[in-house]
Amino acid sequence: MYDRMSLSRRTEAMYHGRNIWIQTPEDTILAKLDWARESLSERQLQDALNVIKQKRETLDLNYLKEWAKQLNVEEMLNDLLKLAGMDKP
Repeated sequence: MYDRMSLSRRTEAMYHGRNIWIQTPEDTILAKLDWARESLSERQLQDALNVIKQKRETLDLNYLKEWAKQLNVEEMLNDLLKLAGMDKP
């Protein structure tokens, strides 16, 4: 179900004169957290944190929190939000 949702949210962008589809920042974060949960990869966590920091002003936190709970990565997301200084309501 999540895979279909993330595909429906992707956006089209121009890259070197060609149209490409890119994943939203929220879905990139969720994918990286899911990979980190599976692989115990610190690199994936750092990548997710970097996306959070870069896109902090425009992230859909409700979407992130809802899917993080369903994907069983809610605690990891909360930890990263705290590290990014975004743990306040």
